[in-house]
Amino acid sequence: MGNLIFVCFLEHQHVRYNPLKGEWILVSPHRMKRPWSGQMESIAAEKVPEFDPQNPLCPGVKRANGKVNENYDSTYVFDNDFPALLEDVPSPKESDDPLFQMRPATGKCKVMCFHPKSNVTIPVMALEEIVAIINKYVSWCGVIFILIVWYFLLRAVNYMYNLIC
Repeated sequence: MGNLIFVCFLEHQHVRYNPLKGEWILVSPHRMKRPWSGQMESIAAEKVPEFDPQNPLCPGVKRANGKVNENYDSTYVFDNDFPALLEDVPSPKESDDPLFQMRPATGKCKVMCFHPKSNVTIPVMALEEIVAIINKYVSWCGVIFILIVWYFLLRAVNYMYNLIC
């Protein structure tokens, strides 16, 4: 049975307890499935194009999972195709081994493209473009905050229901 628990969490994210440091550490083994050619980049003197059809972050380009980016003209946010955390995964079984403790780890990961042009970085952006990035980030933080409040509210309601019933 112990091997079945181990094999299951070679595929799903979870947190493991590090008894030497007294900390819980995020482990996301499923991310090894994301595409990576292992290419190492050197400092290039070449000019980066405004649009690169091989860049999966550019507007209108097909990503590795087959989805096509919107033709965005400002900051663009989408679900990460190869996230460190997933929302729906099995919980690990409890272990009797004090050196191998695990807990569930779930979440949602997003990708934020700051600008539609491949050759534009924050230091060369106009102030309005930087403000658009900040505004998009703040709006997503607001959504996350609301989800957290709802989560704890639902837990409290469930707890009260169990006390009454």
